[in-house]
Amino acid sequence: MSLRWLRNIIFFGLIVMSLTQPSCVQAYTVNTMKDSDELRVYDSLMVFLADPINQAVNTYYKPFLKEDVIVYDYEIYLLKIDRTESFRGFSFNLLVEVEPVVGPHLSVGRDQLLLSVSPMNPEKVKLLSYEHLETYEVSNWR
Repeated sequence: MSLRWLRNIIFFGLIVMSLTQPSCVQAYTVNTMKDSDELRVYDSLMVFLADPINQAVNTYYKPFLKEDVIVYDYEIYLLKIDRTESFRGFSFNLLVEVEPVVGPHLSVGRDQLLLSVSPMNPEKVKLLSYEHLETYEVSNWR
C-alpha cells in the first residue's frame, strides 16, 4: 500500500466524518480563531485540494501574468459540498472560491472552481469547471 494512496484514503475519511447527516453543505464556515476537530478536518481538506487548485489557477492566469500565482491553503473557501452518489458514497463535488496572489501577497482576482473528489478519479481530484469572477488591478508589480 503506497503512502500516497493511504493519505488519500485518510483525507476521504476526514471528508466523510466532517459531513454529518446532510448531503449538501451551503456556505460552509469554520471558526478559524480556535483549534477544533472541525477546523483540523477542514484544514486537512484544503491541504489535499491545494495542488490541483494551484494548477488550475495558474493555467488560467498564465496568459496574463509574467509569473505564477499562488493560492494559500487559508485562502480557499469551501462554498458547497454535494455527495454525488447515494448515502455513504465517497464521491463529492466541491465548489470553492479562491483569491490567488502574486509576489508579496498581491491579490490578482477571485475565482470559483468546481472540483470532483472521488476514488474513481485517477488523480482523486478533477477540475469540472472554472469561473473567473473578478480581476484586481495589480499596480507597480514588475
